[in-house]
Order: sequence, then C-alpha cells, then structure tokens
Amino acid sequence: LTQQVVQRNDRVVLLNVPGTKGPAAGVSPGTWSARWLGTVSTQFSEPTTFRVLADDGVRVWIGGNLVIDAWTPVSKATVFSSAPISMTAGAKVPIRVEMRQGSGRNGQLRLLWQSRSMPRSVIPSTQLFPAG
Repeated sequence: LTQQVVQRNDRVVLLNVPGTKGPAAGVSPGTWSARWLGTVSTQFSEPTTFRVLADDGVRVWIGGNLVIDAWTPVSKATVFSSAPISMTAGAKVPIRVEMRQGSGRNGQLRLLWQSRSMPRSVIPSTQLFPAG
C-alpha cells in the first residue's frame, strides 16, 4: 500500500489472481497489495454482517470504523467476519477494503454480506459505488 501502480474501478470486490501473475498489468506476482474505496448501500434497515474470504492479510472499514482486522497473513483461504452493523436502507456508507498478498500462492479476496433479509452473498455492483 506504499506505491500506487494501477488505479481502476471494480464493479465488485472479488479477486482471484493465480500465483504466477499479478493482479493487473505492471504489478509483479508474489508480494503486492490492493485497496478498494467507495460507498455501500443496503436495501434493508437491519443489522448486516460483512465477511471477507481472503488468503492473506485483509482489513475492512465501514463508516470509518475498522470492522475486520486480519492483517497477519494466513496459510489458506479463511473467512473473517464483522460484528453485525446497523445499516439504513438506501444510505450510502463509506467502505474501504485493503488486502496484502505475501506469498506466491493465489491471491483471493471476496467481500460478502448477510442480514436477516439477505442470504450470504458477494456484495452486488448495484449496492457498491465508487469513491468521490
């Protein structure tokens, strides 16, 4: 997260990078990091749990609060969860996701959510909005 090499807009936070490749042109395989910035909005006013499937370090902020802090690399893909977070239908809440890839293994990251009215799923592009 020290030197920006690539900037792009991703419609969802979903990454699966083979260990022999970097996540984008100009990024070497092996050790790299990524950051997603934007806002998230839910269709339901209810507590929502955010989850991340990652195989190395990951952090997630919702509304400026660090809700998932698993920056220490893990040896296999692992699901990390937040506590339930109060969300208001239609409100756009800032979200930041950071990951680090610290080995030659595949780089994996999936941002998911779940609530009483929503089954666990990748947050769809209709509910994620670019920063700014």
